[in-house]
Amino acid sequence: MFSQLLREILDWRLAQYLSRSGVPNEPAEAVCRVARNTSGQPILFLATTSGAGRLPEGPLHVIVDDQPMEATVAKIAINVVRRADDSSNRLSTILRGWFGDDAGLPGKGDRVRFRYQSDVWRMEPMGVQAQSQAGLWLWERYSRKVIPPAFGLTFDQATWNAGFVPKPPHIFLLVTLEKQGMMDEHLYADHFTSATEFSWQSQNRTKQQSKHGETIRDHQALGLHVHLLVRKTKKIGLKPAPFIYCGEVDFETWKGEMSITVTSRLREAVPSTLLSQLKGSNRIGFTAT
Repeated sequence: MFSQLLREILDWRLAQYLSRSGVPNEPAEAVCRVARNTSGQPILFLATTSGAGRLPEGPLHVIVDDQPMEATVAKIAINVVRRADDSSNRLSTILRGWFGDDAGLPGKGDRVRFRYQSDVWRMEPMGVQAQSQAGLWLWERYSRKVIPPAFGLTFDQATWNAGFVPKPPHIFLLVTLEKQGMMDEHLYADHFTSATEFSWQSQNRTKQQSKHGETIRDHQALGLHVHLLVRKTKKIGLKPAPFIYCGEVDFETWKGEMSITVTSRLREAVPSTLLSQLKGSNRIGFTAT
């Protein structure tokens, strides 16, 4: 048990180091929050919690709306984006053009993504659906109690201790990788089939032609957002392990009855370093509990 715990900690710290190195070996990304500075101008705040994507500090060459620009990355924020041939700061103009004059105001939830692909960083707005994620950022870790307040909901133990939590217009899937010590009714065969697909089983009383079954299948038509949060183990030491936010997923197909095996597609691929950590156990799978 000690060796398994040590290996997990080492994998996690190695992923943190690779994320901070600023020289990705594969397409990578970081998501920034749009907020206002003391002068009332919209700027970008970097993620500060562990597990989030990181940008290298200092001048960063980026592509913005197909134009080459340079962003100045400080420790906690980006407050300058300019063209190479122009010293004027264009960040507030860019953000207002993407999100409107109220960009960065409280309650807006605007997000900007930096994607590293084909040897270049691209700075782009996240869409309306991505903004509905409110206070949760991709690949960051959250305790169960802080998830509902991020969506304007109230935490209560009876509701949020379940693995399937319908709270229109949202549905939350809270899943745990390793099953040791769990009761038989929680040993569902859930797992990532790839970096962009996730297979999970409903509770054993759920039928396809039931309220929950039809909600799962028709969530897009019903205007519901399905959020996937996973963790490898139920506890770290004596404390509950936090969940990693994997973003929204969309229904693809299903099979079976009581329980239903559902295949969903992630809107954002799981980074390979994180995926290897989550699969780094003797028994690969996720439990909805």
